[in-house]
Amino acid sequence: MFFVIDKIAQADDQAGLPLVISRTLTEEFNEKKPTEALNSRPWSRYNPQRDGVPAPDQFQLPPQLLMVCKGLRRFRADLFSDILRQWVVSARLRDFMQGHGWLAGHYEESSLNIVSTGNKPLTDQPYYLLRLFQDDNSLVDVAHSPHILSPVKPLTKHTPPNAYYQDLIFRPEIAVPPLFYLQEPAYWQVLVCTEQTKSLLEQEQFVGLTFYSLEEHAQRSIERERKFTR
Repeated sequence: MFFVIDKIAQADDQAGLPLVISRTLTEEFNEKKPTEALNSRPWSRYNPQRDGVPAPDQFQLPPQLLMVCKGLRRFRADLFSDILRQWVVSARLRDFMQGHGWLAGHYEESSLNIVSTGNKPLTDQPYYLLRLFQDDNSLVDVAHSPHILSPVKPLTKHTPPNAYYQDLIFRPEIAVPPLFYLQEPAYWQVLVCTEQTKSLLEQEQFVGLTFYSLEEHAQRSIERERKFTR
């Protein structure tokens, strides 16, 4: 059985877990306009499909970044994502993933300082920005993996409906990875894991991870599509 790992389902101010963060990733704090980035290199414009994998030198993440947050008092989540292929993870979660070899060779990283618009620290633990450039689509036997198509009409006639897997069938020669990433619209901002990986993560009591079965993910996502198109 497979599970989707998503960010939190609802905001929790006490735990410092917002659903949405007004934030800016930058290499240098902008004293005059804190919510505007001061970037010395074009790393923020990297696109794997256009620029190739891994990122060419000019598009690679810098060793360290600032995440400047507006209207946030604290940040304590071990996982947060609101941008395609980018995850903010605590050092504890990052080290746990690396210790198990999860997503090895799939991402680049920057150490991350999380601060307010007044340049004050919002957390007392170290963080990293992980940016994925490698997906695991080639491991899955799409033709034999049962799935459903979203009943919601696509925004344009050229846009196919989102496909949601009910189960995942991996190619015969492939060992199922414990944690993986699918480059598909329905899974752009989530990770997928096995039941054993879910148990390991839950035992560590990481903050900010929400797990859904594939069917639950499909139901929730289709409902969001319906609200968006009303």
